[in-house]
Amino acid sequence: MRNSINAIRTTALGSAWICGTRPREVSFVSCCQFVLAAWDVIDTMTAAARRAYCVSRLEQIGKCLVGKRPGRFEPRVRKKRGSNYNLMMQPR
Repeated sequence: MRNSINAIRTTALGSAWICGTRPREVSFVSCCQFVLAAWDVIDTMTAAARRAYCVSRLEQIGKCLVGKRPGRFEPRVRKKRGSNYNLMMQPR
């Protein structure tokens, strides 16, 4: 799982480099969708067609930008428990 996420991030980085945008501006979800859509198609292509297809996909991914979110910073935090009851602190 972790390797596939790193592969998606590397793909987003490459598409940002091709399009001249910052990697943080490229949409992660759109990148996942483009990569998954290309997975089946790419096996049936020749090497030259595969290269042209990949470059065109990278250009398309680079155009899918995240919306403007001024002042937004999303640190990773542990969410609080979804229950309204207190945590059990002593064994039964």
